[in-house]
Amino acid sequence: MNQANPAQPETGGLNLTPSDIYFIIFRHKAKILLFILLGLVSGATVYKQWPETFISSAQPLVRYVTEKRDVVDSEQDTRVTSAGGRGSEYILQTEIAILNSLDLAEDVAKSVGPEMLVPEPPENSNAPLATIAAGVVAGGIETEARSNVITVTFTHSDPTIPQPVLKSVIDTYIEKHVRIHRSAGGTFDDYLTQQTVQLKSKLNQAENELLNAPKKAGVMDIAEAKTTLSTEMARIQRTILEAEVELAENLTSIDEIQSTGSSGNSNVEPNPNADAEDSTFEIDTELADAVEEYENTRTALEILRSRERELLLSYTGVNRLVKGVREQIQDSENILTQIEEHFPEVNQPRIG
Repeated sequence: MNQANPAQPETGGLNLTPSDIYFIIFRHKAKILLFILLGLVSGATVYKQWPETFISSAQPLVRYVTEKRDVVDSEQDTRVTSAGGRGSEYILQTEIAILNSLDLAEDVAKSVGPEMLVPEPPENSNAPLATIAAGVVAGGIETEARSNVITVTFTHSDPTIPQPVLKSVIDTYIEKHVRIHRSAGGTFDDYLTQQTVQLKSKLNQAENELLNAPKKAGVMDIAEAKTTLSTEMARIQRTILEAEVELAENLTSIDEIQSTGSSGNSNVEPNPNADAEDSTFEIDTELADAVEEYENTRTALEILRSRERELLLSYTGVNRLVKGVREQIQDSENILTQIEEHFPEVNQPRIG
């Protein structure tokens, strides 16, 4: 009997032996050498066209932002917003916009030096060197915000440039952050300040022209004329009173001379009008002083009222300057009332 051969075990998949591998390499050696040469050429081209770059990075932490509420100053004119709370993405977007702005790049280029950033300017470009340098800075900055930390990186082929440029970027960013958020409007506030100064100058010029216009036209100021007339009336009344006092003194002296010069009488008869004349002299002196004080106070009152009208053109009634002037006006009116109560004649000019 013939014995059956045992069944051979079946193997799954491709079964390659070393001789099969050698056969494949020898058969496709041309293709393999071609791909090796292409890889070497591509690597050399990439190394030549894309040189090695150097990166410097920084991570500024934005905890909160302090901003001015209004252009007009007030007791609480600032607002603090947390960068990690609700709506913080808008704050971080604002900060990233500052970092990527062209004016920041221009300031950094001026700080570092355009010659350092662009040692060989392109020959076919007519742009200023500072503008080209600013483009280099703007093109090398990359920003990424995570939570309240902003990652800022700068890339350049020269190993000596990334660190000083990134340091200048952070310093300039801090300055612009303060100027924008804490200067009551930043650049817009500067514009408003300039406009305010110009308008104030024009207003002062217009006021001066209005004040000088009556003088040029020969028109007298009513308040000033009243003050001048009041002062002149007080001077005239004082002169009249002094003349009356001097007249009373002369009459008294004449009476005394007549009394002492009477013949054969050793006893001098008393003058019954002497005490009355002395009393009249004292009263006239007090009245003259009261009239002078009354007119001076009234003149000062006119000046204070004119000052009050001027202040009310610029301030409200609750302003401390207006309140101070009104207190002085009230004091002057009280003094006039007291003088009028003691000497009613002061309000009635006596001429003749």
